[in-house]
Amino acid sequence: MSYISYLFSFSLQICSCDGESIFVVQASRADKFETEVRKLRELLGELDFLRSRVDELRAENHLLLEAKQELEDQLASRDRDMTSVVELGKELCCYKELLQRSSEVLYIEKY
Repeated sequence: MSYISYLFSFSLQICSCDGESIFVVQASRADKFETEVRKLRELLGELDFLRSRVDELRAENHLLLEAKQELEDQLASRDRDMTSVVELGKELCCYKELLQRSSEVLYIEKY
């Protein structure tokens, strides 16, 4: 119901009531309005709190995403390092075998 139609219906009710009951009705409605205003103000306070909490969570989420990206970059770097370590290990084994064969050939040639 719009405010104007509410006032119109309220004025019609006033005309049909006697003087004392008008004030009782108005007081009752005023109490209801005060209660509703109080509830709405509480909800507004909760809304403000929730908005600030959402902002905090967004900032925290941004920091976490940056940290995640940094860790993923570090992991990729470690994977590249590990790959080169494995390749160097294989190469080292090949050189050890070559050294062993060369030592055997030298030993055989010597004796």
